[in-house]
Amino acid sequence: MSTRDARNLLVAMIRIGLYAVALSPVVFVGVLYFPFITEKTLWFEAIIEVLEVGWVALALIDSSYRPRWSLLSGALAAFLVVVGIADAFGVDPYRSIFGSLERMDGYVLYLHLAAYFVIAVSLLRTSSDWRRYLTVSNVVAVVVALGALAQSAGLVAMTVDSTRPGSFLGSPTFLASYLLLAITIAGVLYVGGTKRGARFWYLASGLFEAGALYATGTRGALLGLLAGVFVGIAGYALIRGRRVRVAALLIALLCCIGAALPFLLSGSSLIARNPILSRYDHLSFSDYSSFAARIFVWRAALAGFAARPLFGYGQSNFDFVFDRYAAEEFHTVELWFDKPHNVLLEWLTAAGILGLLAYCGLYFAASVTLWRGKAMPQAERLVLSAGLVGYFVADLVAFDTLGGLLLLVTLFAYLERRSRGFSEEAMQPAPLAGWGWAILLGTAVVGITALVSLVFATGEALLLTAQAASNEGGDPVTQIAVFAKAISIRPDASEIPDAFAKFALMATSTPDLPDSAKREIMKGAIGALRATIAAHPSRVREYVLLGQLLDAQGEHRAALEAYEQGRRLAPQKQFIYFGIVDEELALGEYQAALADARTAYLIEPEFEDAVKYYARAAIYAGDDALARQVLTARYGRSDIPDAGIINAYAARGDYHAVETLWQRYVVLHPDDIQGWFSLAASQNATGDIPGAVRTLSEIARNDPAAAAQAQQLIRQISGR
Repeated sequence: MSTRDARNLLVAMIRIGLYAVALSPVVFVGVLYFPFITEKTLWFEAIIEVLEVGWVALALIDSSYRPRWSLLSGALAAFLVVVGIADAFGVDPYRSIFGSLERMDGYVLYLHLAAYFVIAVSLLRTSSDWRRYLTVSNVVAVVVALGALAQSAGLVAMTVDSTRPGSFLGSPTFLASYLLLAITIAGVLYVGGTKRGARFWYLASGLFEAGALYATGTRGALLGLLAGVFVGIAGYALIRGRRVRVAALLIALLCCIGAALPFLLSGSSLIARNPILSRYDHLSFSDYSSFAARIFVWRAALAGFAARPLFGYGQSNFDFVFDRYAAEEFHTVELWFDKPHNVLLEWLTAAGILGLLAYCGLYFAASVTLWRGKAMPQAERLVLSAGLVGYFVADLVAFDTLGGLLLLVTLFAYLERRSRGFSEEAMQPAPLAGWGWAILLGTAVVGITALVSLVFATGEALLLTAQAASNEGGDPVTQIAVFAKAISIRPDASEIPDAFAKFALMATSTPDLPDSAKREIMKGAIGALRATIAAHPSRVREYVLLGQLLDAQGEHRAALEAYEQGRRLAPQKQFIYFGIVDEELALGEYQAALADARTAYLIEPEFEDAVKYYARAAIYAGDDALARQVLTARYGRSDIPDAGIINAYAARGDYHAVETLWQRYVVLHPDDIQGWFSLAASQNATGDIPGAVRTLSEIARNDPAAAAQAQQLIRQISGR
């Protein structure tokens, strides 16, 4: 085969591969663990690794396919260097480099995106190349939007969110970010089109995608869309005549009013009746379930940045920041947070101030590339500017995964090639020298190794985890083996032992499962968690899961040690103290339990669980006055029929207190027959036989289904 024939074959194969990459957003089979994220990412990475080998061969035989330095490619290289250093020296380098299985957003993903950028710029050279490629992306986006609207209409079941569509991307937030850039691509194709039918399709598809974006109800993305429209129209007004300028500015003003309207009409019936706009009505700076949650997380991110300002903590390590720096009271609402939900703070914590500057440098380089020179029509520049601004605004209250990132890098690659000018560059074929063959062979080996060891291996681990976690009625021995195999494939991935632990906790409450099988499942899960902790000792979540498993096994001392390790890493998480208190009570260490319950209570005294734990520990320690004081301060009375408090009095043998609490319980829950039976049992324990008989007789009169049981108990306690 001649060099020219080899070149042409490689070009054809790589371009086909790029079209396969464009299909990534609709890749969904549903068989892997975290399928909406993992299946797309593995598809994308596998194709890129194959294309990379072909591109290296192509670049060796034709110099025109080799990368060139530019402002944008230099910014991308600088970003990779800074983030690479931050990841290598972060809290958990392995996790930063390979990413978590739930997000698939480690350094490896960004290397693949950078490779995609280089390949797309090198292979898509002419305007027709890019129009065909962007049209494929446009059609894919229409399919995604169609799935979202089908979900909104009730034709297809919702996915991650039960009320808002996520289509092939699962999450409404990820879908909205993706659609913002999809609308931008439709706009680019529309302003650059020459055929009326094609222009109509691009306009219609953009409006259709905007409708799907609205259906997601994603507030940040909707504001981003309005911000983008405002930028586009305002820019258009500046470059046109006076009459057009006035009309454009009026439309831009309407965009501002539209953005402010849901806030201005907050509380009105007009907003409340609309399921999308009513989400703006729920915004609050004090309600943790609303926008205040973002504020608290952002404060934690800034506190974490102050502790490591230069290179941050590495990617996929924000949970480390959250566990240590989130405000004490916020831990009562959100136990875990792995993202700051703000792209600027995300890179500030992941890669420090240098990482943030490198990330912003990408947008700066893209903006300079966009507006420098005269090769691009003004209308196209305005559309691209609007799209980038809208996406950036949306990411100020969210984060993105492969769907949106893929389109963002696609637009960067389009800008890079557009700035060079669309043209067929002269081919400069040359036979491969010895060093050329060595580079090609080395690249092939690395590519194939990565494909097998990372992509295929990760896919197999995710498939096995999904099978084991979902097979509730399966053979426990087989499920243990499946989890073990998945862990052996990706021992670095904490999500697999976490899934194993949750499966084990579920198994302990399965009545039909033999005790021997439960013990084996627990043994396997505990071993997996301990191995994960040894490899990732800074992650609090695994210590908590280990404590829960050991508690279920009755190993209270070991469970206490696990919780204590978690507390050392996250001293402000109240629920860790609750685990500690449970274990200390089980071990009979009542004074220690009271001290720890008091510490948890002082972190956030208004949290009901903290109040009840403190009261319960006081009862076990014999300080009834303190228990009454704490409960009265929170509820205005001390006879709170909480199960833990009732059990505390029962453990002490104070059945008069137990009877009082059950009397209060049946007043609050008169239809709970089991509560009435518990009241009768407590009356019997105090020696109030007539009272127990009256209670049981009341049950027999009010609930025919429980009458036989009540009559039998009456005969037993009456001695008849």
